Amino acid sequence: MSRRSQKGFTMIELLIVISILSILVRVSLPAYKGIQRDAVATQALGDFNTVRAAAVAQYEATGAYAVDGPTGVVPGGMAPFLPRNYSFTKEQYSLDWENFAVSDSTMGAGLSGNVLALTITASDSLVGRQILHMVGSNCAHWSLENSHTFVVLSTLEAPH
Repeated sequence: MSRRSQKGFTMIELLIVISILSILVRVSLPAYKGIQRDAVATQALGDFNTVRAAAVAQYEATGAYAVDGPTGVVPGGMAPFLPRNYSFTKEQYSLDWENFAVSDSTMGAGLSGNVLALTITASDSLVGRQILHMVGSNCAHWSLENSHTFVVLSTLEAPH
């Protein structure tokens, strides 16, 4: 009776299966990471739209926009216009509301008003680039390292 009739796998067969599995994992891991980055960027785009809608709702209700605040903190007065327990600190990124007073007199009478923006700071530069790619194509923005500031709206007006 031959020894091959015994049930089980040989060491060579197991090594071949393990090699094939490791190749499959190596090939699929970058695609999985890309899908994760896309999901985080999509969440950031949703947060951008949520904060923009809250800013407009706050202005409609109070006649004023939220003042500038620190990174990761919901600006004063905006909380009632955001979903319950809404946080500006996320696992992969943080949000920062910006309210810049602007005055420009270089072109004659000049412009004055406010530029309202949202800064998204990503913990991973690749996530930050994907956020920039998705949100940046829709509005004015500027970037510094992993922080990307997107203009929500502007109240700049020429004096009358």
